[in-house]
Amino acid sequence: MKKGWLRHLSPRALAARLAGDERGVSAVEFALILPLMLIIYFGTIDISQMISAKRKLSHSASALGDLITQYSVITSPEMESMLDAASAIMAPYSDTNLKIVVAGIWIDDKGNATVSWSVARNATPLTKGAAVTVPAKVKTKSTGLVMAELDYDYTPQIGYVVTGTFDLNDRFFLRPRIGDEVEYKK
Repeated sequence: MKKGWLRHLSPRALAARLAGDERGVSAVEFALILPLMLIIYFGTIDISQMISAKRKLSHSASALGDLITQYSVITSPEMESMLDAASAIMAPYSDTNLKIVVAGIWIDDKGNATVSWSVARNATPLTKGAAVTVPAKVKTKSTGLVMAELDYDYTPQIGYVVTGTFDLNDRFFLRPRIGDEVEYKK
């Protein structure tokens, strides 16, 4: 066709000609779908990283409590080593955002749970003698427990879809393996 052929077509003929032309349809569809695909992709990465951080946090709390319950008496250097181990489990996530509180809890013959001792890293230890809420399933009179509570402020690495900081936390209560309670000596 010669130049200016569009001028000679009626609007109806021009519309019919353009409606039958399917070149570029795939490119237009891709351009419309691409933003949604990117949002889903980056959102999946952010959410899977957060789930991974939560799993590592739970594993750290469980391992820390489990290590402490293997002692009848634990010293300050031993406790520091265990806190280091809990921080190491969180790798590759930064331990600067990790708050750890460990406490020895005594449940008296009336079922009242109070703090016997507490140690913390990047957090405030529990006050000695303070009341603690213990799950009914582990509450036994005249016995001790070890509580390991970890808190992690997670910020998504990409942050394109999931934004802000999320407070991940976990708390484990474990029974001492040797004796009725774990004693802490500074």
